Amino acid sequence: MKGTNYIIAVIVIACLIFWRKSIVKKRKKTQKSIDTSSKAKNNFKKEELHKMSEAKSSKETSSDKVPEVKEKGVYDGSRKKDRGKNRDQKKNTNSVIDEIKEKTEEVKEKVKEEVKEEKLEIENKIASTDNYLDLIASIKNNPWTAGDLNTKVKLEDTRKKITLSEEEITDLPLDQIKASLSPESLADFLNITSTKPTILNRKEDTSYEFTTQDKEEVDLIKKRYGFLDREIDKITSILIFDKEGQKLKEVKDVLTEGKNRIYMETKF
Repeated sequence: MKGTNYIIAVIVIACLIFWRKSIVKKRKKTQKSIDTSSKAKNNFKKEELHKMSEAKSSKETSSDKVPEVKEKGVYDGSRKKDRGKNRDQKKNTNSVIDEIKEKTEEVKEKVKEEVKEEKLEIENKIASTDNYLDLIASIKNNPWTAGDLNTKVKLEDTRKKITLSEEEITDLPLDQIKASLSPESLADFLNITSTKPTILNRKEDTSYEFTTQDKEEVDLIKKRYGFLDREIDKITSILIFDKEGQKLKEVKDVLTEGKNRIYMETKF
């Protein structure tokens, strides 16, 4: 009986030991499961936080790039606009220049036509008698206008032996004198003069020098320069033609007025 009780006690103790081990084992599994679950949750949270951080960073980067891209687009657009504006301005400038050139050419042609008509009118006005037909023909074939003249004027005081340049002359209508010499005035003089000229044949040209106190002839020279109100006593008119007599090269006129001599010299 005593032995039986002993066996039962051993079995109870063994059951208790087994039960205790079972409880401990279950606790370990439960704790491991809890630890695994907690770790998984923590990992999930970390991963979510990392994703959120990346998304935020990506968003901030994108946000930073947007103004840059936008700014670059605005800059490129501005450059294109400026280039287009410059092209338009250049085109407009070229158009204005072309228009100015065209108008300038039109004016030049118009002036040429007017000069041509004026010279033709002068030729028609020039008549000739039997005097100096070749010289008058030369003048008629090579007419000029006031704009072609480059007349130089001097005034000499023979008593004081002083010669004044244009800048020093105060009592002569210089502008009128410098624009007065005309082909008609030369032809008129050659047509009516009875004065025999002194002819000087030189290597390159021939000069005809007329010196006279004939009132009619003096008046023609006075009229040539607009001196009708002045007391001119004597004139000397020198016409210089090229060697063939085809073209007038120079006109020199000297008008004597008391103690003074007025010199006019025009080269062609």
